[in-house]
Amino acid sequence: MVDLLPIPNSIDFSTGYLRRSKEIDSVQVSAPARILRAVARMPLAGFPIAVAIAETTSEQPRLNDSYAYRLVVNETGVRIGADTQWGALAALVTLVQLTSDDTVPCCTINDAPRFQWRGLMVDVARHFISLETLRRTLDTMGYFKLNVLHLHLSDDQAFRFRGTTLPELASAEHYTADELTALVAHAADRGIRIVPELDVPGHTTSWLVVHPEWGSGGDVSASSAFGPHETVLDPTRSDVMDALGRIFGEIAEVFPDQYIHFGGDEVQSNEWRKSAAIRNYMRSQKIDDESSLQADFNRRLIVGLERFGKKPVGWDEILHPSLPENVVIQCWRGMRGRDEALQAGYDCVISAPYYLDLFMPAGVHYQYDPEAEGEDLERLDDRLQDDSRFAHVVGGIGWGKGFADYPELARPGPGKVLGAEACIWTELVTDELLDRRVWSRMPAIAERFWSDRGVRDELDMYRRLERQFVRLEQLFGVDAMTNRDMLEAPGLEPLIDMLEPVKGYTRILGEELSTARKEGRDVTQITRPYDTVTLLNRVVDRIAPESAASRHFGTALEEGEDTTRWTAGWRDQYRTLLGVLPKRPELGELKAASRALVKVADTVDAGGKIDPALAGPFGEYVLPVVFTILTHES
Repeated sequence: MVDLLPIPNSIDFSTGYLRRSKEIDSVQVSAPARILRAVARMPLAGFPIAVAIAETTSEQPRLNDSYAYRLVVNETGVRIGADTQWGALAALVTLVQLTSDDTVPCCTINDAPRFQWRGLMVDVARHFISLETLRRTLDTMGYFKLNVLHLHLSDDQAFRFRGTTLPELASAEHYTADELTALVAHAADRGIRIVPELDVPGHTTSWLVVHPEWGSGGDVSASSAFGPHETVLDPTRSDVMDALGRIFGEIAEVFPDQYIHFGGDEVQSNEWRKSAAIRNYMRSQKIDDESSLQADFNRRLIVGLERFGKKPVGWDEILHPSLPENVVIQCWRGMRGRDEALQAGYDCVISAPYYLDLFMPAGVHYQYDPEAEGEDLERLDDRLQDDSRFAHVVGGIGWGKGFADYPELARPGPGKVLGAEACIWTELVTDELLDRRVWSRMPAIAERFWSDRGVRDELDMYRRLERQFVRLEQLFGVDAMTNRDMLEAPGLEPLIDMLEPVKGYTRILGEELSTARKEGRDVTQITRPYDTVTLLNRVVDRIAPESAASRHFGTALEEGEDTTRWTAGWRDQYRTLLGVLPKRPELGELKAASRALVKVADTVDAGGKIDPALAGPFGEYVLPVVFTILTHES
């Protein structure tokens, strides 16, 4: 049974195994230094490996570079053939995944990715992510054949790049140019491009605290709050455009990739409307409205990026009739944005179904294909809307239609889907928490980006995913699943195993704001429950977004196993919790879910019908095992 993830295009097994020799190191034929370094850091010592690469001169991976490879394993050794170093690196990763103890099964694999752009966006602005964690992220990305790390370097809360022309912009925690240059080299050694993003003209409070003269007239103060901010750059000022040219110029020098992301999302235009100077500029330039003002700003910024030899990328809000044709659109507000952009002739990167900060199960992301068409998307959205696991999410979940309107655009088309990119926004993610939030589900998404569209077996994906979790900890020290001992309270593991965080934006919005939205009330005066200084050290922060134990209990039900071992633990955990609460009052938030789990145990043992209300939510927690049981009953 194949445990590879992602699944290759074709794999043919033959009889026999290649066995590791304890007397020889791996041997490479005509392998460049980058491949030698890769073999040295992988657990491949003792396997004779011959590598043949057609092209070895490129120092950095590029969008259209080939990652195709052919891997042949027989009882005497391994032969790898690839067009580029990047393909050879992919072959080595496959070889590592094939290895079990000291043997590799004899086989022939022919493989190539479906999409050119297979990315992960990491927001390092809301919470700073250390270089050590970013390097570990790159190591793990390479293992799952992802090839783009998109670094969201600035936002309202922080500016993480310290340059030489405007060093005062950098927040206390930041990266220097030398540090980022080293990170680019680390990425390239794993076949990964790094695409930097500075988000303008909105999401720029951190800029304007330092240079308030660049703003549009509103009050500015340092912000730890989340959500869209009113502050916005003044797009009519020449000194703003000059500063942007200097900053993006430095970014272009540090990051050799062809692409630079300039953001463009969630621009609040109230300050533009209130500014007499900006209104005068609009009249003089015959600009009709604020969306056209942003389009004018984008056009001038894009001209500057092109002077640096870069290709621009922006979030889908930048779509406008006057947007230059050479821009790549990152679609996040639903798949309709993809369709609008493609029809207008723009190439796209798809992110809408792959937001890891929504705490959704891997299987949900796995079902959404970057090229899924209307009927498939409607079917998937309908399934999510009817899924009781997500009934507590205000506004529901669904990425087909999305939640945005788009301007009327010309239809020269067609553009191309370059690939897709998962996103981890870090309002509720610290450096310590990143591994679990990303790698509990990202490998499944990586398969969607690499493998054939017909690879869709969700059960087999979960089987392979759990096998790879073991390898991740062994190889990279990545703990992708819930740490059962996190509370240092023996006996609570049966409860911890069954908990998941609430889904969607429910946590970040909070109960009061979510309820107000649901009821259509004014939300402008409601404060969100989290900001950048909120400690993220509760149980809900440390558990995985998805409960593997709930899935395992479903398997036990399907196979008719005796479940009393499970239910006994579900009862015992409540007594344990009551015993520790006097000394650990912070665990009181678990009491409602703990009590509900006892009722679940009683119902299962009695063979009764489960009450859906036992799933919660209980504050920020749900008990997904209730839905597992309901599915079995149906």
